[in-house]
Amino acid sequence: MFLLLWLFNLFANPQQISRYLGLHSGVKGWIFATAGGIISMGSMYLWYPLLQDLKANGMRTSLLTSFLYSRAIKIPMLPFMAHYFGILYTVVFVFNIVLFSVTSGLIMEYIVMKTPENTDPYK
Repeated sequence: MFLLLWLFNLFANPQQISRYLGLHSGVKGWIFATAGGIISMGSMYLWYPLLQDLKANGMRTSLLTSFLYSRAIKIPMLPFMAHYFGILYTVVFVFNIVLFSVTSGLIMEYIVMKTPENTDPYK
């Protein structure tokens, strides 16, 4: 994870982050955040420093929430899920996780935007 942080600080600049994950990122930002959450591996607490850097450089709260929510999909476990529960169940499960990751991201951004500016909900 520290290697990823170092590479992130070496190659990424705030303009790139703002373009791909910022306020005007559009559908591309949702795809990057959701796909990033799906392919991310390892313990969640190892991702917190990188996500903090992304948020400090302009990542939208909704995309951050979508990333965290979509981590529920584990690619190595999908074949086992399909074997034990069936392909239809697996497809519906993955679709619902992706759908609700976007929905929860939008709800979280709405909540954060409605908080008064003098109170930070993350303190």
